Amino acid sequence: MNIDLSVSFIESHGTALEKARLGSLLYYVEPSPEIYQYFLTMQNEDGGFPFNFERNNLSTIDNTLTTLWWLDELRLLSSPIGEKALTFLRNTQKPDGGWDEDPAITRYVLPPWITPGEMRTRLYLSSYSPFWLTISGHTAHPSYSKSLDFLYKHQEESGKMPGYLHSTWIATSVFLLEGRSYLQAGQKGLRYLINVNPETLEPSQLAWALDCLGKAGVNKAHPLINSYLTELKERQTKDGHWSSEDGDDFIVSSTIEVIKVLKYYEITKED
Repeated sequence: MNIDLSVSFIESHGTALEKARLGSLLYYVEPSPEIYQYFLTMQNEDGGFPFNFERNNLSTIDNTLTTLWWLDELRLLSSPIGEKALTFLRNTQKPDGGWDEDPAITRYVLPPWITPGEMRTRLYLSSYSPFWLTISGHTAHPSYSKSLDFLYKHQEESGKMPGYLHSTWIATSVFLLEGRSYLQAGQKGLRYLINVNPETLEPSQLAWALDCLGKAGVNKAHPLINSYLTELKERQTKDGHWSSEDGDDFIVSSTIEVIKVLKYYEITKED
């Protein structure tokens, strides 16, 4: 494993935003005014971010959640842009405590994971939305407790969240972050995930799970974390990148995420 090679890969192939994310994560470099302006001009009036990050498209919860992820990496989560995006999440919550995309976005060619009305879409969005409400400190708002009740109601006895596997590690992280009466649900989620063979997951998925679970306080000594980190160390390619389940267009972002979790868990080449 060679992190210097990965950094060189990102610097050679990354966009300005990707390089800014790397600079913030590794070197604590503040994002440039141009990066801040990018988010400012991209954000819609409702606080959300447009489908496919194309100006004038309708806001989607999915793209707003991705933006919150980037803002957190850039230490801009508490900025006016971040606060407005979090308000968008609260305003789009459904009466049952979950989230779903607006049916109006079906005018676009959508990826399957944000198809409005599908339960697997709902559970993904309804896991990741309260995750960012928690990370940003917005747990006092009524939308937060409603979201926990929604997730808890849908968790299977095995600890799995129906639908996409990432919904399980995100929801597990939400339960662990809340603790209290949801701690058992979080522990059930961990027990389910530890039985998932990490070899079946792409590095981007491993890094996403490690990022969420790390924020929820699951430390390196936990067998799940240890197995995911071990798998990541073995999956770096010869040119320094890590692959993404979304294809080659996303390998720079995937590599940034792997570097982030390796740094968080203080993994070095010698570990």
